[in-house]
Amino acid sequence: MKSFGSTDTDDGVKVVSDNSGNVYLAAAFKNPMTMDTVNLPYKGNVDAVIAKLDSNGTILWTQTFGGLYDDRPSSLALTPDGFLIVGGNFFDSCQFGNLMIHGKGYDDAFVAKLDTSNGNVLWVKSAGSQFGYENGKCVTVDSSGNIWFGGSFMNPMIADNDTLYPNGSVDFFILKYSSSGNLLLAKSFGGIGVDDINSISADANDNIYFCGAFSDTMTLGSTQINSAGMLDVFWSCMNSAGNILWAKSAGGLNSENTFSIRSYKDGSYYIGGWVQDTCWFEGNLLLGNEGDIFIARYTEQNHLSWLKQGYNLNANEQGRDLALDKYNNVYLTGQSNFVIQRLEDTGGRMESSEKACPFGDLVFLKYDTAGVMNWMEHTLGSNYNIGNGIAVDNLGNCFVTGTYSDSIWISSFLRTGIAASDILLLRYRDGTFNDYNASLSLPEGDMNASVFPNPAEGNFYVNIFSATGRRPCSVRLFSMQGVKTSEWKIYLDQGMNILQFNSSAPPGMYLLIMEAGTQSARVKVIFE
Repeated sequence: MKSFGSTDTDDGVKVVSDNSGNVYLAAAFKNPMTMDTVNLPYKGNVDAVIAKLDSNGTILWTQTFGGLYDDRPSSLALTPDGFLIVGGNFFDSCQFGNLMIHGKGYDDAFVAKLDTSNGNVLWVKSAGSQFGYENGKCVTVDSSGNIWFGGSFMNPMIADNDTLYPNGSVDFFILKYSSSGNLLLAKSFGGIGVDDINSISADANDNIYFCGAFSDTMTLGSTQINSAGMLDVFWSCMNSAGNILWAKSAGGLNSENTFSIRSYKDGSYYIGGWVQDTCWFEGNLLLGNEGDIFIARYTEQNHLSWLKQGYNLNANEQGRDLALDKYNNVYLTGQSNFVIQRLEDTGGRMESSEKACPFGDLVFLKYDTAGVMNWMEHTLGSNYNIGNGIAVDNLGNCFVTGTYSDSIWISSFLRTGIAASDILLLRYRDGTFNDYNASLSLPEGDMNASVFPNPAEGNFYVNIFSATGRRPCSVRLFSMQGVKTSEWKIYLDQGMNILQFNSSAPPGMYLLIMEAGTQSARVKVIFE
């Protein structure tokens, strides 16, 4: 786990990883900031930073973008030949390495290409209007190295020599650039209301999947979709020539939105979204409770394979990003205001025992292609924290970036923030968090525990230190799917306790949770 921060508000936005174990981080910072030993140049207000870290967490290079006003990254993508694409928005004028771009009005959208060996900016393109606000929101790269860039606009928008005209108050655009930055295609979509894009993804056949939210009515190709309430969700697919192949929508009487769509090489795909209230989704009724997430998988024939909803009936949740691994498993990150203590996947809903975290804690999880949750992890924070971006490499490492305030604890790692909010980067694999060789510490007042032998065969021992006198302790053993397999009631004495347990749990990885009053310990156990 790594963290970075200035004396003001900083956010981890997106993360991608390559097949060599390197990770690329996009973040926004508001005041001079140091990343490890690298002092970042700062232009003013909010600037963007892109950083490359190796498999040990060492920063290899940083590249900053900025001007006098707000300049933020929104999205990252790697090209097949190893270049990095960055999307976002800027205000007025913005310095990109040795390149300077000038806005046409207020907020404009940008997309840039970087060399991954040193972070040099190779080219940058902008799209904007004289009086409106444009927001660059998502990028993807097809198998030929073409860049697809999506965002929203309000007034006639100029992109190179093309001008796009809105139909309503907010419409969205999709631009296609060659690997050298030449504009190949410019498309706009929207009806008379608010229509926005949130995510875009390319499959192996260069079909382009995208998702967002819309109000009133909107036509995508030959398909007209109609909103049932305030904002409804849509997702669609176009071919490499920009022709719409199909479009789908879902909604209810209140507001719904999407946050990510990810396509696999065989044409199957996942979509993640959020429902505020009741929502009809492909004939399935989703019951939101002031904010529930959903995630759906579709086959390569575009048939719904499965649909999952929510962490908890009483929780307020947000989803921010999806990622796929090489086996087509899906990973999600976001936030919940209930810490997940126990999970039982029944009837498509993720149920949990409840522990309130009123400011919201970061969560991330993994589903396989059959819709079975393999694991879920979460942070514990003294204030607001959220996962904004997630990525998976071919080695199975899962990377999560996000934002936290004050202090944050996950597993045995503690980070204390510098100011209002700081940048967080996690690496996780097979039940293990990696702290990139940093020192480990537990929050004051919690118990330190270890298991031996580990792996074990039924019988195992726990060393646990208690700072206070004799007191009751609850010990529970959970599978990584959240199913409780064993429970014991014991007493702890002051000082070091050596405890023997026996479990008939089948081989696999488990989580041992020990709670004594307000103190707790969590240890991973492997049974052979």
